[in-house]
Amino acid sequence: MPIRKTEERDAPALAFIQVNSILTHFSPLVPAGIFDGLTVEEQTLDWQQFIQENRLILVFEDQDRVVGYAYGKVLDGQWGEVVSMHVLPEFQNQGIGKQLFAAATEALKGLGCSSIRLTTLEHNIGARRLYEKLSGALSGFVAFSDDAPEVREAVYVWPG
Repeated sequence: MPIRKTEERDAPALAFIQVNSILTHFSPLVPAGIFDGLTVEEQTLDWQQFIQENRLILVFEDQDRVVGYAYGKVLDGQWGEVVSMHVLPEFQNQGIGKQLFAAATEALKGLGCSSIRLTTLEHNIGARRLYEKLSGALSGFVAFSDDAPEVREAVYVWPG
């Protein structure tokens, strides 16, 4: 099965996928400097900690190579969130994101969540199309960060 729970050895791959995706897809959509200093080495340390904390992180493998991931968490008794989901560019548009989302939402439901939410940058059109194809309902917009209040994230929900 190509989707599995993450293991400690996956941290460098998760970091590479995350940094690659952010610098490729997100940097053009936010003010210059927001992602300055973002490195694979720094993110590897974060992923190692997340994995040790047994967070809900699922990976998609292609021939023993991690090519995508979904990271989710329980927000409260009813709501879960897919916090982060990325697929390497050369593996996009092959249904991997859809499979990761389905696996993450199923895992969150197994943890008692009946409703799911996620956010993506307002101008991340490819991701927004995917979430709309997956029957996500746009519920509004929130500021991306205190550092960039003019940048908005679209909030999608799948109510229970």
